[in-house]
Amino acid sequence: MSTLSARVFHYVRRHQLFSAHATIVAAVSGGGDSTALLSVLAEAPPTMRLRVHAAHVHHGIRVEADEDESAVRSLCDRLGVPLVCVRLATLEPGGPALESRARAARYAALGRVAEDVGASAVLTGHTLDDQAETVLMRLLRGAGPDALAAMPPIRPMTSSVSLARPLLAERRAQLRRYLRTRAIEWREDVTNDGAFAFRNRIRSRVLPLLAEENPRIASSLGHLAEILRDEAAFWATRVDEAFATVVQEDGQRWRFDCRRFAALPVALQRRLIQRIADGVARTAGMDVDLGFVHVEEVRRLATAAQAGREIELPRGLRARRVGWAMEIGAYSASRREQPHEPNWGVSLAVPGRALVVDMGILVEASLTAPKEPLEIAPGHWRIVLPARFQNADLRIRGARAGDRIRLPGLSGHRLVMDLLAEAGVSRWDRADAPVLTANGDVVWVLGVRAGAEASGEAPGVLIRAWPLEASGAADIDGT
Repeated sequence: MSTLSARVFHYVRRHQLFSAHATIVAAVSGGGDSTALLSVLAEAPPTMRLRVHAAHVHHGIRVEADEDESAVRSLCDRLGVPLVCVRLATLEPGGPALESRARAARYAALGRVAEDVGASAVLTGHTLDDQAETVLMRLLRGAGPDALAAMPPIRPMTSSVSLARPLLAERRAQLRRYLRTRAIEWREDVTNDGAFAFRNRIRSRVLPLLAEENPRIASSLGHLAEILRDEAAFWATRVDEAFATVVQEDGQRWRFDCRRFAALPVALQRRLIQRIADGVARTAGMDVDLGFVHVEEVRRLATAAQAGREIELPRGLRARRVGWAMEIGAYSASRREQPHEPNWGVSLAVPGRALVVDMGILVEASLTAPKEPLEIAPGHWRIVLPARFQNADLRIRGARAGDRIRLPGLSGHRLVMDLLAEAGVSRWDRADAPVLTANGDVVWVLGVRAGAEASGEAPGVLIRAWPLEASGAADIDGT
């Protein structure tokens, strides 16, 4: 047995990836990592008595795919491992999110192969380098600690099959050296060398730069993922305990007592909010990913003294404060589908808040008018609408071609796009510029101009907005 194989099987035992006498399926693409994986499995100690099968998924996208399949067949013949090849007939090569769709289809196919041969686990060739890349990718996207735990050594794949990663502690270069010493050839995916994908840029640019400061950066990031994975397991138990004592499930609307919630540590509050949102979304048959700003706004609303406010969250979720209770719920199916339409707008209740992360703004409406009239001028991030707008359908959305706004002192209307151009907004950013509509009419181009409907006189509906990147933007209560 090679030194690499000894390390890998030690890792297998440490993380209980599979047991002796197990039937397992190795996912083999023909690349260096999966080729090394299958070769290492073929060197398993005789006492393991493993029944190893190989599975190759032909996506039907890359022109080299037929050659990849042929190379995998030759490898399996050399190692004496039975092979199952699956060709995906339903994967559209065009369209959005091709990589994620291909991954989902590949894992589904591998799961079926495992069930057909009676395997307990599907093994993939993910390495320590892959883990480091994943941690950095999620870090740059602003992920929380649970997401930074990245890829676990083992996780459920189907009800009876696990997905295991025996090479997660091994460097990619070590696997290549192992293959060269055995004169085993492998295929290289040319797309891995391109700079068009986020992971490829992390691999070819960011990690080499970090390695100049810390040659063991991959190991450091791998250790970070392992630490955070154990932390997540610890917090999961605490969240379960808090959930059982604080939260009441009621279909697609879950409630919790704000007084009990406020007594919890801030770290537990954040995780509990995410757990509730995940549960509501799962009950409603959808996925949702709350960002830090979303969670903080819900947490602040739950711990504030003032009730009667609500917050729009991604994918049609809404958080609402009712007395001492906080409610997080989902809209109807038709309402939830609307955020994917280009003309959809985030509704703004009076009183209430709308958090529009994609546009980088937080908007609040209240019936508390300022003591003195506001001077409505370009660049102001607050307006006052007459009291009759309290029951209007207020929405925040992106500016559209053809939008018009009636300005003070003018008998006609001006094109919103013209106002944005005059304000110096580039043509590429104008479609993302936020506007406030009332019953479908634009009444405010946020940060640029207010419409004639904004009287600035009390009493009325005070509407304030904050760019999320602005200093202190989240501290809107002055606390």
